[in-house]
Amino acid sequence: MPNGETPKTRYHAEVKIPIDGHEARVNCFADTLTEIFQDIGTICSQFPPDWKNPAKREIVNAELKAQQVAAKAAEEEQTGEVT
Repeated sequence: MPNGETPKTRYHAEVKIPIDGHEARVNCFADTLTEIFQDIGTICSQFPPDWKNPAKREIVNAELKAQQVAAKAAEEEQTGEVT
């Protein structure tokens, strides 16, 4: 390879994700997979303690949803417009 470059491997992982009714494909080539998996392994440690416990996570999600519903209801009450 010119300039001392190493050839890229053709082995890769492909993930298909539906986004807004379209299929998106994400390709990760083998030379970056190790870094990606190391990053994935650190994600859990980045969450606040409440998000590590599934039961607490459900409670936090429910509280967040309740706040969103209350805010939307207050907005509709002020404007008189139902969305």
